[in-house]
Amino acid sequence: MSWLLVICKKCAAIHHRLTSKFLHLQSLISTTCDWDLIDLINDYGNRYSNSLLEYGCSKDSKPNNDSSEFERKQYIRKKYIEKCFLKPYDLNRDAYTQDQLNKMLYENVETADYKITLHLIMLGADTNYSEKNFAIADQAQRHQQIKQMKIILANGGKRFCFLFDLV
Repeated sequence: MSWLLVICKKCAAIHHRLTSKFLHLQSLISTTCDWDLIDLINDYGNRYSNSLLEYGCSKDSKPNNDSSEFERKQYIRKKYIEKCFLKPYDLNRDAYTQDQLNKMLYENVETADYKITLHLIMLGADTNYSEKNFAIADQAQRHQQIKQMKIILANGGKRFCFLFDLV
């Protein structure tokens, strides 16, 4: 759910074993599902997320209904852990530094551009980055971007709003 993807039952168990440290899986029929995240899945869902995660992937290498557990595991590892197929943020530029990704995410949560937020998180932006005494989730809330805040929280971000600076 954290990257706004819907996966099949056959892959869910493999995902749980391989990606549970950084991806949160949740049943869509669970009573604890966040409706704002469900709306985002409906709006963007698999089509957008997979366009990023499978950017450099050939259709032949994707598992299908008949794929073995081993084949699924290999593909999931390449797609989500190694990020072998992930679309670069800017095709005309090499990589961004961790600090640049973090600052871009911090600034983007002030807007309603959920696509950029997802892409930056997939690229490794730290959802617990803070600036000016506000965590990214707090920054989203300050700008009334509740869905942005929920994406950040679903991806391990924490809220910690300081009332004053400690000198």
